[in-house]
Amino acid sequence: MARQDDYIEPTSRPASAMPPRSDSHAGWWVAGLVAIVAIFALVFMFGTNRTSQEQLQAARDAGRAEAMMDNAAANAQQFAERAQDSAAQAADEVAEATREAGQSAGAAAERTGEAAQAAAASAGDAAENASDTVAEPN
Repeated sequence: MARQDDYIEPTSRPASAMPPRSDSHAGWWVAGLVAIVAIFALVFMFGTNRTSQEQLQAARDAGRAEAMMDNAAANAQQFAERAQDSAAQAADEVAEATREAGQSAGAAAERTGEAAQAAAASAGDAAENASDTVAEPN
């Protein structure tokens, strides 16, 4: 015989009990609409992303032209820098040549002055010798 103390009255529903179902199908309609929208989105994304061979070739050509322009600009910059360096070097060489020419001209002028003095001294000596050798009139 079972004792009365062993029996416990359940106070809540068992976990396996389901709530009552409603007769509305709105959830299915919403799920269907979401699926249709998702299918249209996939078709739009993958269907319109087709590129033709002409478009691909045009993109390659545009990329190649852009790379060539970048390369030409870099080369022009390098050539401009080289030209600037060459011009500076040429200006330095011209300045050095001008300085050397000035020094040579100064040295030549000094030698010319010395030669003129020597010539004048020789002329004076020649005149003195000439006056000594000329006989005095008697």
